[in-house]
Amino acid sequence: MIVVLTGVSGVGKTTIASILEQNYGFFRSISHTTRKKREGEEDFKDYVFIGKHDFRQKIKSGFFLEFVEQFNNFYGTSYEQIQKLLDAKKPVIMCISPEGFLATKGKWPEKVLGIYLLPPSVEELTRRVHARAGREHTCDDRLKALCDTSGHEEFEHKIGACTIEETLKQVLALIDDFRSGKL
Repeated sequence: MIVVLTGVSGVGKTTIASILEQNYGFFRSISHTTRKKREGEEDFKDYVFIGKHDFRQKIKSGFFLEFVEQFNNFYGTSYEQIQKLLDAKKPVIMCISPEGFLATKGKWPEKVLGIYLLPPSVEELTRRVHARAGREHTCDDRLKALCDTSGHEEFEHKIGACTIEETLKQVLALIDDFRSGKL
């Protein structure tokens, strides 16, 4: 099983993924990125931090299941990493772009549950974005991305809750339904 969480920056994907990893036995995919480490992040734990030249070489070699360029940085998921987790029968949690979801769903159509997380409100998203905006891009860039990435009809499951707890409850219900074959 692969659970893909997607949505705009600041919506809570990483928080939900961490809870699923720490408390529900999921294994989080570790994306490769060319962006700089944020304070407190660790290489090979939060991301695999690599240079743009190395990233481009990995693209050419077919290393990535999916990748995206966002805010002048690359992000991508190693195909081999996901396949190893699936071969070991481990449930996977991924925080990736909608395009990454489509690539993952295309590779393993029966194993992927895609969930699009909606912001609880524009005001709350704005607060989160302002709190997170840093060196790599501006608040305006992140808020513009909200307009560019909302909608996404390819997602049957969209969750827009006010709190992380409510979102988690809805995500867990979808996971249970998916595992039991109701979805």
